[in-house]
Amino acid sequence: MIRLRMHHCGSGLLGSLIKVFMKRLDKQEVKRALEDLVDKYVINRTDLIDKKKNYNESEARREYIDPFLEIFGWDIQNKAGKSLSEADVVTEDPLSRNKDEETFIHSRPDYELRRNGIIYYCVEAKKPSVDIHNNEKTSTQILQYGWSANNKLGILTNFETLQIFQTYEKPNPDHPFKPWKSWDYKDYVDHFDELWQILSNELVYERETDKFIDKITPKSATKTQLDSVFLQELDGWRVLVGQDLIDHKPEIYNKQKNFDRLNSDVQTFLNQIIFLRFAEDNQIERPKGRNELEYIFSGDDFSKKLKALDKKYNSGIFEDSNISYLLSKETINIICRDLYYPYSSYNFAIINLAILGKIYEQFLQEELTVNDGKVELVKTRQSSIKSVVSTPIELTHIIAKRALSTKLSNIKSIEDLLELKIADIAVGSGVFLVTVYDLLVDKVMELKGFTKLTSSTEAPLDIKKKIISNVLYGMDIDKHAVQITKFSLGLRLLKGERPERFKNEMPLIPSMDKHIINGNSLVTEEDVADIIATNEKWTSSPNLSNELAIINPSNGFKQKFDIVIGNPPYLSTSEMKQNSEMELEIYNHKFHSAYKQYDKSYLFIEQMLNILKDDGNGTYIVPNKFPMIDSGLKLREILNGHISAFIDFGANQLFRGKDIYVSIIDIVRKSQNKIDYCEVNNTSEANNPKFNSYTYTEIKSPTNSWLLTDDKASLSMFRAMKDYPRISDLTDTHNGIQTSKNDIYLIPLKKVLDDTNERYLRFKNKGKEWIIEKDICRPFFKNIAKKGTYYNQPKMDSWLIFPYTEDGKIYSFQEMEAKFPYALKYFEAFKQVLVPSKRNVNLPSGGQWYVFGRDQGLTGWDKSKLIVGVMANKPSAAIDHKHLLLASGGTAGYIPIFQKNDEYALEYIEAWLNYERVNRMFKMVSTSFRHGYWTHGTNVMKVIPFLTIDKQNKKEVETYKKIVKLTKQINESNGKFQSILVQSVNKLFDELADQKLKL
Repeated sequence: MIRLRMHHCGSGLLGSLIKVFMKRLDKQEVKRALEDLVDKYVINRTDLIDKKKNYNESEARREYIDPFLEIFGWDIQNKAGKSLSEADVVTEDPLSRNKDEETFIHSRPDYELRRNGIIYYCVEAKKPSVDIHNNEKTSTQILQYGWSANNKLGILTNFETLQIFQTYEKPNPDHPFKPWKSWDYKDYVDHFDELWQILSNELVYERETDKFIDKITPKSATKTQLDSVFLQELDGWRVLVGQDLIDHKPEIYNKQKNFDRLNSDVQTFLNQIIFLRFAEDNQIERPKGRNELEYIFSGDDFSKKLKALDKKYNSGIFEDSNISYLLSKETINIICRDLYYPYSSYNFAIINLAILGKIYEQFLQEELTVNDGKVELVKTRQSSIKSVVSTPIELTHIIAKRALSTKLSNIKSIEDLLELKIADIAVGSGVFLVTVYDLLVDKVMELKGFTKLTSSTEAPLDIKKKIISNVLYGMDIDKHAVQITKFSLGLRLLKGERPERFKNEMPLIPSMDKHIINGNSLVTEEDVADIIATNEKWTSSPNLSNELAIINPSNGFKQKFDIVIGNPPYLSTSEMKQNSEMELEIYNHKFHSAYKQYDKSYLFIEQMLNILKDDGNGTYIVPNKFPMIDSGLKLREILNGHISAFIDFGANQLFRGKDIYVSIIDIVRKSQNKIDYCEVNNTSEANNPKFNSYTYTEIKSPTNSWLLTDDKASLSMFRAMKDYPRISDLTDTHNGIQTSKNDIYLIPLKKVLDDTNERYLRFKNKGKEWIIEKDICRPFFKNIAKKGTYYNQPKMDSWLIFPYTEDGKIYSFQEMEAKFPYALKYFEAFKQVLVPSKRNVNLPSGGQWYVFGRDQGLTGWDKSKLIVGVMANKPSAAIDHKHLLLASGGTAGYIPIFQKNDEYALEYIEAWLNYERVNRMFKMVSTSFRHGYWTHGTNVMKVIPFLTIDKQNKKEVETYKKIVKLTKQINESNGKFQSILVQSVNKLFDELADQKLKL
């Protein structure tokens, strides 16, 4: 339905909306602004759709499509004054387009709508007179753009119609995709809620749109998106090229089974092919009448053409021009065909180079080998120890921005910018350096007065070349990674260039050989020489040359850096030892942070401090547990005063398919006594963190861990209780039962067929029915699925077959035969899986192979206790009066807490453990786990304080009695009025704590 209102939007509500983009939009105001814009279109529509009137696309964008996007919060003109790297929108420059708009399919979309500098939507615009319904050409265009940008949705509009396409699949010309949604102008207001969900800039930044898109996107989409498809095709081409070389030139590539040259030459050839396609789509190479690859590889002079390209680009990519000669024309033709439409939908003008880097990071995890003449891909040595996980692109941008922001804000000239020295010392595929390059180029544009980004906005080529040759440094132990980094930086240098800009700028790409280096950034040749000289083990080792090849020592760093950035490798000490014993020895000798079971990332953090200038800074994404765990002790000593900000992702997972708990840390070389901390849920929050500031003295715990929290009140309370006893001081906590074969020893109640007999249980297990004596069974609480309990009496959910006496001695065979023959018969049926050798269990002197896995927690269950869930995201203590047995471990199950004496009632201890401020303290001193859980185990009980009562203080004693009485009522309430009673207990603790601690 159209609501005609006779006023125009330019000076009304829409005019006010588009002036301010930093304020939160009012949904109803946005809807009224959309009504105004539609009214304006209705009034003028007859002229707009008349082809004879020559109303063009530029006018349609300016008068209707720009305002339409601005209504939903997209700041097309960058009126909010964001840095160019953060600008919401990049528009295609209309002046760069072919005059024949009807036939020219240009290389970039009209609008790139971005979040944190990363394309979120591609929007293609047409003039209203172009019918976009069932138009294969226009729909193919937006499908190619969206897919090449690795987006899940793309938008096509002429304002007359707006179409939303799902772009997670490679476009197929034989089966043109229909739009997921298509609305005409008269439908916009009626479908406003859907438009708001998809287009609202605020919802995009708040990630509400992500949730919506995920709901409409198949789970299988990860297999059809650009990064997955391109990697799959790259791997196919690798095998194809490798097999060709092995088949036709075995004398070169099959010698001594050393396939290093094979891998290097295959990668070089593929780099050449992809570079040329990139140059073509970016209109740097413009062959007449045919595509670039056809031009290069036609005839027999392609080696000459490649040498000319090497002279032109000077990048090393075309330095070896003989590989193509070694390949069959068939192989070359297959790959060239696969890189062009309709066989391919890649648009290399759109593909984010960070995505390309991400693809290459996975590419580097495998290498070619040959078995019986057949070429195949296998995992590299490094990836077989631990796979590399790519840093999400948006996160890469945030890290780079944080690392550079202070330095760039103080730079007032291009000359000062070119004096910077910036390094990534585990460079990988170069994604961080490419992102840093983008930020530096954006700064150059700002210094030159640019405030808005278009597709033709680009810094002078000579300055860009100096950024690559003078400013950026990288090192990696993998020579193939170094090659890809150079390749990526070369591509980025040329992005946005046009032939007319570089007529007098040959060669186009500067040499990077002195700054992007292959080598070990932690180990120098001098380090290796020292350990060989001091340890005879290595002097006589037959594996010395192999160790040296794996370590690949460098010559160290010849200068200090202003900024260090990156995502260092995460490897445990056991994984490092598996890679190289010599390297681990060097680490243990050289680095102060090499303490206990340390992670390799600790060494990179320490190395960052070593190579920073006195006023330097850096930003890493690293595991977030080092502030709390024992192995981080020496690293914390090093970093004391040197972390300026800590952005903690807690249990939130950023790396697809991996459980990795990470944080972003900003490091400064110059020591300070303040640290900013915040916990965030996603990258949008990390992009605009809300910090709490602490001194290093405030965050240091009695155990020398760091207490980093968003909850300043809990930290204040914790510090105020530094002289109070810990929970473990006033309670008796011991481990639960560990059978090492629960599927045999535990009988879940759902498997019990009959328990009405006074002496026997009848149950089913492993497909058979069994009878067992009740006297050998104990009530058991497992309840793992519910992750704990809260105040209510835990319910028995299993029987535990318990072959032990009351004092914890295992029954002999004779006792079992006499007292529990059915139990013994049951055990004998499973003897093959119960024998200690199968369970890594110590055999008792009497040979009782039905022994539990450990002899812990066998006694002391005949009294009331608390049961506390070890892993929980909320209070989880409950009193058990039924003497249930339970299992426990370091980070799983439950722990029993008994009274040490009668000084404090179990109800008081229960209420304290469930007190909301204490729960936040548990979170503060614990490490986080997936789904937002944190630990409440025995180690943490040694850290959390206990609020004691002054027995001489009548008011405190009276409060204590009230808490005990109310807690008993809570336990008996079975949920009825429980929340009200809990609030009352919490308020009593608030008053008591505030009074005693003077909070």
